[in-house]
Amino acid sequence: MAKMGKPNIVLDTSAIISLGCTGKFNLIKRIFILNSPMRCKEELEEISKTSDEIGIIAKDVIKDNFIDFHTLPANLQNNGGEIEAMNLANVLNAKAIVMDDIKYMKKLEAKTNMPIWFSSFIVYSLFVQKIITYKEGLAAIEAMKTKRKWKDNLIIDSAKILFEKEKINK
Repeated sequence: MAKMGKPNIVLDTSAIISLGCTGKFNLIKRIFILNSPMRCKEELEEISKTSDEIGIIAKDVIKDNFIDFHTLPANLQNNGGEIEAMNLANVLNAKAIVMDDIKYMKKLEAKTNMPIWFSSFIVYSLFVQKIITYKEGLAAIEAMKTKRKWKDNLIIDSAKILFEKEKINK
Protein backbone atom coordinates (compact mmCIF):
# COMPACT_ATOMS: atom_id res chain seq x y z
CA MET A 1 0.00 0.00 0.00
CA ALA A 2 1.15 3.56 -0.65
CA LYS A 3 2.82 5.44 2.19
CA MET A 4 2.06 9.12 2.88
CA GLY A 5 -0.31 9.44 -0.07
CA LYS A 6 2.38 8.68 -2.66
CA PRO A 7 1.33 6.03 -5.16
CA ASN A 8 3.25 2.82 -5.66
CA ILE A 9 4.65 2.26 -9.13
CA VAL A 10 6.55 -0.81 -10.31
CA LEU A 11 9.56 -0.44 -12.57
CA ASP A 12 11.07 -3.10 -14.80
CA THR A 13 14.77 -3.17 -15.63
CA SER A 14 14.46 -1.15 -18.85
CA ALA A 15 12.67 1.70 -17.05
CA ILE A 16 15.13 1.64 -14.15
CA ILE A 17 18.04 2.05 -16.56
CA SER A 18 16.26 4.81 -18.50
CA LEU A 19 15.41 6.76 -15.36
CA GLY A 20 18.92 6.17 -14.06
CA CYS A 21 20.16 7.95 -17.18
CA THR A 22 18.32 11.08 -16.08
CA GLY A 23 19.84 11.28 -12.60
CA LYS A 24 16.38 12.14 -11.22
CA PHE A 25 15.61 9.22 -8.86
CA ASN A 26 15.98 11.47 -5.82
CA LEU A 27 13.25 13.73 -7.25
CA ILE A 28 11.04 10.88 -8.48
CA LYS A 29 10.95 9.52 -4.91
CA ARG A 30 9.13 12.73 -3.89
CA ILE A 31 6.02 11.72 -5.82
CA PHE A 32 6.19 7.93 -6.18
CA ILE A 33 7.11 4.90 -4.12
CA LEU A 34 9.43 2.95 -6.42
CA ASN A 35 9.19 -0.83 -6.43
CA SER A 36 10.67 -3.58 -8.53
CA PRO A 37 10.81 -7.37 -8.35
CA MET A 38 14.01 -9.05 -7.20
CA ARG A 39 14.40 -10.44 -10.75
CA CYS A 40 15.04 -6.87 -11.95
CA LYS A 41 17.68 -6.35 -9.25
CA GLU A 42 19.38 -9.53 -10.48
CA GLU A 43 19.30 -8.16 -14.03
CA LEU A 44 20.76 -4.85 -12.81
CA GLU A 45 23.53 -6.71 -10.99
CA GLU A 46 24.37 -8.52 -14.22
CA ILE A 47 24.37 -5.24 -16.20
CA SER A 48 26.52 -3.58 -13.51
CA LYS A 49 29.37 -6.01 -14.30
CA THR A 50 30.06 -4.08 -17.50
CA SER A 51 32.21 -0.97 -17.33
CA ASP A 52 30.25 1.06 -19.88
CA GLU A 53 27.95 3.96 -18.97
CA ILE A 54 24.86 1.73 -18.61
CA GLY A 55 26.79 -0.64 -16.34
CA ILE A 56 27.80 2.29 -14.13
CA ILE A 57 24.19 3.51 -14.02
CA ALA A 58 23.00 0.03 -12.97
CA LYS A 59 25.65 -0.09 -10.22
CA ASP A 60 24.62 3.37 -8.95
CA VAL A 61 20.92 2.48 -8.92
CA ILE A 62 21.59 -0.59 -6.77
CA LYS A 63 23.89 1.37 -4.43
CA ASP A 64 21.53 4.35 -4.01
CA ASN A 65 18.58 2.31 -2.66
CA PHE A 66 15.90 4.48 -4.30
CA ILE A 67 13.95 1.37 -5.27
CA ASP A 68 12.37 -1.21 -2.95
CA PHE A 69 13.12 -4.64 -4.41
CA HIS A 70 10.61 -7.38 -3.54
CA THR A 71 10.88 -11.15 -3.54
CA LEU A 72 7.68 -12.58 -4.95
CA PRO A 73 6.11 -15.85 -3.78
CA ALA A 74 7.35 -18.79 -5.88
CA ASN A 75 4.07 -19.02 -7.82
CA LEU A 76 4.47 -15.40 -9.03
CA GLN A 77 8.14 -15.62 -10.00
CA ASN A 78 9.14 -15.73 -13.65
CA ASN A 79 12.32 -15.69 -15.71
CA GLY A 80 11.33 -12.33 -17.16
CA GLY A 81 11.50 -9.09 -15.21
CA GLU A 82 8.50 -7.76 -17.14
CA ILE A 83 6.17 -10.56 -15.99
CA GLU A 84 7.45 -10.27 -12.43
CA ALA A 85 6.90 -6.50 -12.60
CA MET A 86 3.28 -7.10 -13.61
CA ASN A 87 2.84 -9.67 -10.83
CA LEU A 88 4.37 -7.33 -8.24
CA ALA A 89 2.19 -4.45 -9.46
CA ASN A 90 -0.87 -6.63 -8.91
CA VAL A 91 0.31 -7.66 -5.42
CA LEU A 92 0.96 -4.02 -4.44
CA ASN A 93 -2.15 -2.72 -6.20
CA ALA A 94 0.21 -0.24 -7.84
CA LYS A 95 -0.86 2.81 -9.79
CA ALA A 96 1.12 1.70 -12.85
CA ILE A 97 3.84 -0.47 -14.32
CA VAL A 98 6.71 1.48 -15.88
CA MET A 99 8.69 -0.09 -18.71
CA ASP A 100 10.48 0.87 -21.90
CA ASP A 101 10.32 -2.45 -23.72
CA ILE A 102 7.78 -1.48 -26.38
CA LYS A 103 7.33 -5.02 -27.74
CA TYR A 104 6.83 -6.52 -24.30
CA MET A 105 4.49 -3.71 -23.32
CA LYS A 106 2.00 -4.82 -25.96
CA LYS A 107 2.07 -8.36 -24.57
CA LEU A 108 1.51 -7.16 -21.01
CA GLU A 109 -1.33 -4.86 -21.98
CA ALA A 110 -3.30 -7.96 -22.95
CA LYS A 111 -2.65 -9.53 -19.52
CA THR A 112 -3.43 -6.66 -17.16
CA ASN A 113 -5.87 -3.79 -16.73
CA MET A 114 -3.19 -1.74 -14.99
CA PRO A 115 -1.77 1.28 -16.83
CA ILE A 116 1.67 0.75 -18.36
CA TRP A 117 3.77 3.88 -18.66
CA PHE A 118 7.03 4.70 -20.40
CA SER A 119 9.81 6.02 -18.15
CA SER A 120 9.54 9.33 -20.00
CA PHE A 121 6.08 9.76 -18.46
CA ILE A 122 7.71 9.70 -15.01
CA VAL A 123 9.99 12.57 -16.07
CA TYR A 124 6.94 14.40 -17.40
CA SER A 125 5.24 13.84 -14.01
CA LEU A 126 8.13 15.69 -12.34
CA PHE A 127 7.46 18.62 -14.64
CA VAL A 128 3.69 18.58 -14.05
CA GLN A 129 4.31 18.54 -10.27
CA LYS A 130 6.61 21.58 -10.75
CA ILE A 131 9.61 19.67 -9.36
CA ILE A 132 11.58 20.32 -12.55
CA THR A 133 11.25 22.97 -15.24
CA TYR A 134 10.23 22.42 -18.84
CA LYS A 135 13.87 22.84 -19.89
CA GLU A 136 15.09 20.36 -17.22
CA GLY A 137 12.44 17.86 -18.33
CA LEU A 138 13.48 17.98 -21.96
CA ALA A 139 17.14 17.76 -20.92
CA ALA A 140 16.34 14.63 -18.87
CA ILE A 141 14.57 13.06 -21.86
CA GLU A 142 17.53 13.91 -24.10
CA ALA A 143 19.95 12.40 -21.53
CA MET A 144 17.86 9.24 -21.56
CA LYS A 145 17.88 9.13 -25.36
CA THR A 146 21.64 9.78 -25.60
CA LYS A 147 22.80 7.41 -22.87
CA ARG A 148 20.50 4.62 -24.06
CA LYS A 149 21.74 5.28 -27.62
CA TRP A 150 18.17 5.56 -28.86
CA LYS A 151 17.20 7.20 -32.07
CA ASP A 152 13.83 8.95 -32.01
CA ASN A 153 11.29 6.35 -30.95
CA LEU A 154 7.85 6.07 -29.41
CA ILE A 155 9.21 6.66 -25.89
CA ILE A 156 10.98 9.88 -26.84
CA ASP A 157 8.27 11.07 -29.24
CA SER A 158 5.49 10.59 -26.67
CA ALA A 159 7.49 12.56 -24.08
CA LYS A 160 8.07 15.43 -26.49
CA ILE A 161 4.35 15.51 -27.33
CA LEU A 162 3.43 15.63 -23.62
CA PHE A 163 5.90 18.43 -22.90
CA GLU A 164 4.82 20.46 -25.93
CA LYS A 165 1.12 20.01 -25.08
CA GLU A 166 1.79 21.22 -21.54
CA LYS A 167 3.80 24.19 -22.78
CA ILE A 168 0.91 25.23 -25.07
CA ASN A 169 -1.62 24.92 -22.22
CA LYS A 170 0.35 27.30 -19.96
